[in-house]
Amino acid sequence: MKRTNDFIGLRDQVRDILSQLEEKIKAVFGKDLSLKLFIRKLVGLDRNAAKLAFTQYLESGNFSANQIRFVETIIDYLTQNGVIAFV
Repeated sequence: MKRTNDFIGLRDQVRDILSQLEEKIKAVFGKDLSLKLFIRKLVGLDRNAAKLAFTQYLESGNFSANQIRFVETIIDYLTQNGVIAFV
């Protein structure tokens, strides 16, 4: 029973820390930036993961070379910047 209580206590502490961190990030970088987006901006997106995610999509249809290049351009952008900001 002690391990369960220790786990619950640790889980609650981690939640509190993440919540405080997210509040500080929003205060510094703006309210529209969530913790997930902040981390993604810091580390970017793994190119192989993005390519894999789009592979099934591209294989499911008949796309032109321009359309495929457009998807590759999006992957390149996400790999470098982490997110696409829609204004």
